Amino acid sequence: MNPRNLRTVNSDMKLQDEDKTPDWAIDINCHLEEGHTFDAGKSWTIYRVPNNFHQVRESAFDPKIISVGPFHCKESSLQAMEEHKMRYLVRLLGGKFEKEGGSGLDGEELPRKTVKLEDLVKSMKLLEQKTRACYSENFNNIKSDEFVHMMVTDGCFVVEILRQYYKHVKHEEAKLKETVDDPSRQKKTVDDPIFETRWMLRTLQRDLLMLENQLPFFVLEELFKLTSTDQEETSLPVLAVTFFNPLLPREDIAAKLDKEEEYDHLLDVFRSTFLSAVRKKVKAHGWSGSSHNLSMPAIASQDRNLILDVFLTTFLSAVQACTRRGTHGSFSSSHSSASQDRQLNHCAIEVQEAGVEIQKQENCDLLDISYNDGVLKIPPLPINDDTVPLFFNFIAFEQCDDAARPFFTNFFMFLDSLIYSKLDVQILHREAIINHALGSNKAVAILINTLARQIVYDPSQCYLSAEMKKVNHRCKVYYESKLRTWWRNLVRKYFSNPWSILSLAAAILLLILTVVQTFYTIYPVYK
Repeated sequence: MNPRNLRTVNSDMKLQDEDKTPDWAIDINCHLEEGHTFDAGKSWTIYRVPNNFHQVRESAFDPKIISVGPFHCKESSLQAMEEHKMRYLVRLLGGKFEKEGGSGLDGEELPRKTVKLEDLVKSMKLLEQKTRACYSENFNNIKSDEFVHMMVTDGCFVVEILRQYYKHVKHEEAKLKETVDDPSRQKKTVDDPIFETRWMLRTLQRDLLMLENQLPFFVLEELFKLTSTDQEETSLPVLAVTFFNPLLPREDIAAKLDKEEEYDHLLDVFRSTFLSAVRKKVKAHGWSGSSHNLSMPAIASQDRNLILDVFLTTFLSAVQACTRRGTHGSFSSSHSSASQDRQLNHCAIEVQEAGVEIQKQENCDLLDISYNDGVLKIPPLPINDDTVPLFFNFIAFEQCDDAARPFFTNFFMFLDSLIYSKLDVQILHREAIINHALGSNKAVAILINTLARQIVYDPSQCYLSAEMKKVNHRCKVYYESKLRTWWRNLVRKYFSNPWSILSLAAAILLLILTVVQTFYTIYPVYK
């Protein structure tokens, strides 16, 4: 071919390549042609936990043995539980129902209304799009049949494990009464690997309360209705809170449920049992709870002025907190009255020095903090391998979901303000407020302070504002006295431990002896 003609052909091909529509533009056109709409998360209730939370404690958010829902369904380390899911589904479809006592008990079996797999699949197929819309990711890589299969197997397993555990608990209670007078009547409770393996049940309880490991509650309710018996009177929320109660045991937990409330998922159900006292306090103070918590859906709906206002409030609060930690023990009079109303400005050591007595709040909800007549009462807070993932997932849910009032966020930010160091944890531990299994008080302080740095916090939404305002006022009156401040610094610097006291006493004694010696050396000269 003539070189000139070859150059012409290459030039034409180059022009064609330049005129070619890029792939990303084709994808956008496809969305436009198919009429795709993006609701900016209006229906989201189940979220991917932000990476910064994983950095605080990754084990708190990643399931150990079971995947429920689409977030972790592909992980190879969780596939062993698929056999148990199938076993529960087959038993459910077998048409048998164990009398009070659970699986494999000595109770006679009662007929269950016929459950057909086709009915379950059909029902879940109708709910597929609504279910997909509940997740913060679209999961287009999961085909429809695979997604429905996941809904059926995961959902039926969750419903059945809740049922079996409830029957197991009731059977244990009945067995305990029977064996008090006749120990020979004690029998094996459950013939199921999940219940017979010591670690498996507790790990399941933790895994099924992780934010990324949820199915929408309406899916579980539908499967519960389709597979229930005529004799079954216990509601699904009661089954759920009974199953999770061992993680943070409380008496009569079913009474803490609000029968009128609509739940998003199992995590939301269990979280609601901690909120009864807080809701009464919020109602008494007239807080509507309309939030702008800076979760992603909320930001999309706020105007620029509100976003700027919340950002500045949060930023200034963070700066003040950092300043206080950097100058532990000092009081700055530059705090605005608005800031003092919305956050605690002193740690536990300073609060006690100001004359505030810190006590354990008895027989109350976890979040029910009160302050009256110089006494700050805080409910006991267990911190261990069961409760840390629980609290972290509550907070992650509140951070992600604009409709979830940030009660646990408020509570832990209050703790963060109260705890600057291991000495503050020591005070709370001595008062039986914090009971931990982390190895040291320093580890508790680091955990709470590290978590607080990852939380986006709006002080105006805090249900503890009234209590913090009173404590701040008490501390302000005390620390405005210069004499008290000097004395406090003297005590902290020279009397913080017995060795400092002994050293100071020895120095004073040496000074006295030196003065006496000098006196008796000079006195004879002038006598």
